[in-house]
Amino acid sequence: MWREAATAPAQYFVDWVDAQTRRQLGAQNRDLVVETTLDLTAERLAAASAAAVVTRFTRQDISQAALVSVDGGGAVRALVGGVDYGASAFDRAVDAHRQAGSAWKPFVYLAAMEAGRTPDTVVTDEPVTIEGWSPRNFEPDYLGQITLERALAQSINTVAARLATRSAAGRWRARRAGWGS
Repeated sequence: MWREAATAPAQYFVDWVDAQTRRQLGAQNRDLVVETTLDLTAERLAAASAAAVVTRFTRQDISQAALVSVDGGGAVRALVGGVDYGASAFDRAVDAHRQAGSAWKPFVYLAAMEAGRTPDTVVTDEPVTIEGWSPRNFEPDYLGQITLERALAQSINTVAARLATRSAAGRWRARRAGWGS
């Protein structure tokens, strides 16, 4: 009887580490011990979350999801490249091309936290136009009053755009006043 390998939930992570190791060390003809930053519990939770998102958006023809979890020191704790490694070993977290907005949102939220906001800070998800640009969310409806935590978890574009605009304007005003870098 076939049994799931202990690393099966982390196979995308294992492939990523293997590629990094080969890139740094070249081909090896001896056994290596590679220590990683993987948190298997976080990996399993991340995989379950990715699967739940795909299930939630099946009607929108979404069949895959990816997730990377990084701790405060920059260590990758979980990496999910898809919802079913057996069906597709293509790593969407590492190898897929994606819109730049998806990559910068965590930094926008980090800047908001550094400016004193918290995950419980309430913001408004509603239509917005910034210098002629009107960001839209993946889902057509707006959620109204939501927390920053929910806005980040649901990747709400309007909230991220507002936060980025406020952060950029605040830095510009601080530099102009002579008390910021």
